[in-house]
Amino acid sequence: MNADTEHPRKEGRLNIDSLATLTLGVVNDTVLQPGEKFVLFDFNDGQTMVDHFGGLPDGSTLNLGQNVYEILYNDPDVQLGSTSFITLTSVVVPEPSTWTLLGLGAAATLVHRVRRRK
Repeated sequence: MNADTEHPRKEGRLNIDSLATLTLGVVNDTVLQPGEKFVLFDFNDGQTMVDHFGGLPDGSTLNLGQNVYEILYNDPDVQLGSTSFITLTSVVVPEPSTWTLLGLGAAATLVHRVRRRK
């Protein structure tokens, strides 16, 4: 990500109303590599952002097209002086079958331990 990229910028404190929602659309539904980052807002107040969009607290994920994104309101990977960024970062979410196998493995381990104690 480049700091010179065009994105909304606000000098001073950025306030997000608790009822505000974030609505995004898909332009090109390409599967992104994990870690690709998009700046939503750039604000220069030297403080930590405490507000968030309704239903999207810091670190939560949202689905958009074929990708899943994590929203960060004070992205630690993008700090330039006292400027703060609200970003979306593409993340990898395990397939449902992965969670199923993980659950089955944990259950089998538990059954094995219970039987072993008897």
